[in-house]
Amino acid sequence: MRRKLPNLLLLGAQKSASTYLSSWLSKHPDIYVQSKEDRSFEDPEFGTFQINQIERIINEKIYGIRRPDYLCSDTYQERLSKFLPHSKIIIILRNPIYRAFSAYYHYMKYGIIPAKHPEFILKIIKGDYNNKIKAYTNILDYGLYYKHLLRLENRFSRDQIYVIKQEDILDTKNNAQFLQICRFLEIEPLAVPRPLGRPQESLYDYRRLKYRAIYLPLRYSYDASRSKSYSQKYTSLPLLNRIWISACKRIEKVLFRDNRSKDQIPNEIYDSLMKYYLEDIYNLQKYLDLDLSDWHTPKGK
Repeated sequence: MRRKLPNLLLLGAQKSASTYLSSWLSKHPDIYVQSKEDRSFEDPEFGTFQINQIERIINEKIYGIRRPDYLCSDTYQERLSKFLPHSKIIIILRNPIYRAFSAYYHYMKYGIIPAKHPEFILKIIKGDYNNKIKAYTNILDYGLYYKHLLRLENRFSRDQIYVIKQEDILDTKNNAQFLQICRFLEIEPLAVPRPLGRPQESLYDYRRLKYRAIYLPLRYSYDASRSKSYSQKYTSLPLLNRIWISACKRIEKVLFRDNRSKDQIPNEIYDSLMKYYLEDIYNLQKYLDLDLSDWHTPKGK
């Protein structure tokens, strides 16, 4: 065993099953992937970053880290190419329309953006939002995959990059993609079992998220650009804050005990997001020679 730097980066869209894929890859005897997302190359952590901080003593040939956000930032891409220039990169893509809707709820879930009705997405598309909250920009921009891939290929060669759709990862009847990934990583293509359970889902309940807004600021801190949240250790919070959070959570369980509904993406928002992403989808489809027809099909067709 020896100290080793990461040589595999798992990037891509938010809520695209990167956790699921990393768990699956870790079942291969030649692959080790960190269980938690890596934030080493982000601000504010990067100010004190030392490359040896992410070294690990492992026996596996492949050492992977994952962080979907790294794909969509020019700053993060530059840092990765500087410190890990020879890494192979797996990029997981999800239909950008559903990704944007999911991201909107994800940011509300952690109090990064105010809890507003999903119709507010139409204002985001029009640019009518508080531009001091960078998360609003990210909701749309992170789905422009073609733009971000072109920028990535200015720093990494194309043979270092493997792109896969979320649907192909989650297709339980087809494990061919896993074997393809093994070949890409130049390790033995083994048929290993899938992880138990399913990928995490967003909480698609606007009303419940609006309720949570009364205690989330006590549980999380936020970066200056209001694009990311950082969980504060519960035991380190002031006693009154802990009492308030605990009481709010108990009330939440009662209020939403019988609520099993999920907010669905309204037709108007779906159509507006498709219009926003359509050119990027067509460019991506041609660039990757990948069938993305299901991404630009009108809802219900």
